[in-house]
Amino acid sequence: MKALSAPLLAHYQSGSTTVATALRIDRKDGAVFAFTSADRDAVIDGVRYLAAPGLEISNVSSAAGFAVDNLELTVFPDDTLLTRDSFIAGLWQGGRFELFEYNWADVAMGRNVLKRGWLGESRLRAEAVTVELRSLRQALQQQVGSYTTQTCRWRLGDARCTVDLAPLTHLGVVATAPDRYTITGLAAVDDYYTDGVIAFTSGLNAGVSRKVRAFAGNTFTLATPLPFPAAVGDAFTAIAGCRKRLQDCRDTFANVLNFGGEPHIPGIDALTAYPAAGSGA
Repeated sequence: MKALSAPLLAHYQSGSTTVATALRIDRKDGAVFAFTSADRDAVIDGVRYLAAPGLEISNVSSAAGFAVDNLELTVFPDDTLLTRDSFIAGLWQGGRFELFEYNWADVAMGRNVLKRGWLGESRLRAEAVTVELRSLRQALQQQVGSYTTQTCRWRLGDARCTVDLAPLTHLGVVATAPDRYTITGLAAVDDYYTDGVIAFTSGLNAGVSRKVRAFAGNTFTLATPLPFPAAVGDAFTAIAGCRKRLQDCRDTFANVLNFGGEPHIPGIDALTAYPAAGSGA
């Protein structure tokens, strides 16, 4: 059951309210953004909620059961706070949000929290950007628990993999960038960075990371395009890749004891195949 402060509850029950909606967003890069639907700023728990950009959110509703009750936020990009480039670069996706109501005439009454969750996909239109606000129920749609796979389930360098990424992480600068899928700038043996990660630290793509689909010579081919063209001299870090095969874990990283796959378990085709002649089955 939701708990409201006595003053805020009494304000709701009065029949004549001065309630506004506020939204706080904590992006994954640590930046905090806060907005209010009121026509004046408010300072709540030490954070200033801005009225200037405006706040437009689809109707808030909750459904019984475990269905995900998502909302949509519409923003109008500007040149300083809500830049269009930051949405194109995906800096907002995956950030945390909290949506609540408060009495703009008396902030000390407290808050009525409506939703918490994560930011989802952004849809860019001619003049506005619409962002999904996914509730906490979204987590219930994710697979929980372990499962078997032929390839390794761990991420290179995580606590279960245990490989130290420090000697596998290298600094580079863009030498050429023929298109948004391709850059050059580091030399290594073929496939060294295949299935690795490249992250830009300067230029228009600063803060953007992409998976490396292929690497040969000094050429990175990215799995998905960069949001902006890379420029010669842009700095980046590149982490060596792991193709998650048993031979990679054994021969490249000497880490076979922590391999997280089951390559020798028969697949569904083998389990459902007809007996072969002479098999004795």
